[in-house]
Amino acid sequence: TAEKGTYRLVGQVFNAYLIVEIGERMLLIDQHAAHERILFEQLKANMKEKEVPSQLLMLPIEVMMTSGEVQTLGDFRAELEAVGFGFSTGKFTVTVDAIPVGLEADQVAQMLPVIAERLQSGTGNAALTRDIVFEKALYQASCKAAIKAGREYSNYTMYQCIAVSVSGISLFSEIKTIAIFAIFAYIALMLLSISKKFPKH
Repeated sequence: TAEKGTYRLVGQVFNAYLIVEIGERMLLIDQHAAHERILFEQLKANMKEKEVPSQLLMLPIEVMMTSGEVQTLGDFRAELEAVGFGFSTGKFTVTVDAIPVGLEADQVAQMLPVIAERLQSGTGNAALTRDIVFEKALYQASCKAAIKAGREYSNYTMYQCIAVSVSGISLFSEIKTIAIFAIFAYIALMLLSISKKFPKH
C-alpha cells in the first residue's frame, strides 16, 4: 500500500475522477474502476484464508430472486461462504446474515443477483472450470457494487482508490509516455509527455 506522503491529491472532477501527482507522473483515476478492483481483490483474497473474515448482520437482508437463481447460489454455497457470505434460502429468497469484511450491507442486494445470474450462464460452458466461473461472477458483482460516478463518497473510499492505483505504478516504471492499468483504473501521464503538449515560445 502506498504511503500518503508519496503522492499528492490535486483534486476531484465530476465526482468521478481523481487527479493525483506522484513523482513525475500525473494520474487520472477512475474511482469506479479502482473501487471495483478493491472489492474484487478483497473477495479473491478471502478465498485463500483459512478463517474467512465475515461480519454478522444485526438485521438479515432478504433478497428476492428466481427459484433458479436461489438454487444456483445453493449449489455454490461453499464458494460463497469461502469469501465471507452467510445465508439461508427459501423458494424465491436468499436471506443473508453475514457478509465479507469490507463490504457494505447495502451492496449485498446488488451483488448476489449478479453472482447468481453469472453463475447460471457460466455453468453452461463446459470449457470453463468451476473456479473460473465463480471468479468471473465475483468480478461482475464487484463492478455492480462499486461506487458510482457523480455521487459523493467518504475521504476514506477516495484514498482507498488512490492507494490501489498508486500501488500499480511500479509495474510501469520503464514506460516513458502513457500507461493504462490492466483493468483501466487509471491513466498515467509522464511530466515530459505532458510538457510536449504545450509548445514553448
